[in-house]
Amino acid sequence: MHPKGVFMKVKIMMISIMVCLVLLTGCINQDNQNGDNNANDNSNNDDNNTLIAGWYLKEIVDYDDPYNGSSASQYGITYSRGNVSTNHYSADKIYELSVRTNWEAPPDYMAAEEEFSVEVTKKALVLNLQLLGYYDTTTVYIDNNTIEPGFATVSKYSLTDNTHGATLSLGQGDTPDTTKTAIFNGTAPKLDNPYGNKFGLIITIQNGIMYGTKYIYEWRE
Repeated sequence: MHPKGVFMKVKIMMISIMVCLVLLTGCINQDNQNGDNNANDNSNNDDNNTLIAGWYLKEIVDYDDPYNGSSASQYGITYSRGNVSTNHYSADKIYELSVRTNWEAPPDYMAAEEEFSVEVTKKALVLNLQLLGYYDTTTVYIDNNTIEPGFATVSKYSLTDNTHGATLSLGQGDTPDTTKTAIFNGTAPKLDNPYGNKFGLIITIQNGIMYGTKYIYEWRE
């Protein structure tokens, strides 16, 4: 065969291969795009289906201001939500109760009447009291969303621990190396409740002064 004829055949074959490659690449890209679109559609569907009826955490309020009263020098606090250290001193600064309180954050979502728990741990940092009746205590309760730590309505609902009841205390009568843990158990409000479509889950710390954090939940459906 004439060399020119051979060259033309090779050229035609190369063009055919290139066309096939272009078409194949286009098909692959289209498949990938379809796959991405399907993934996005599924993601959008997931987003649309995530909201189910129940109590959703809406806001968190910390009550962590240092005490500024006439005996302010007898109290101290280092407040980081879920990790709080409090101090209570005698007037002459000889005696002291210092306690670290840690707690696990409550859930972001709860169904109506769902059982849940909040774990709280108290550890003595300094316990030198002699006969002084100092205590550092924590309670966990549900009430109206406008209620602040230290206050309550008649509709207050206290979470309880199987051992410590409604209050976890550390202080007089304990040793300097004491650590205590309570698992406060409770049930989320039902739809027909005294709090309306919002309620506050309040965790308090009291050592002569009241501190705490309020988790505000809102009903959505």
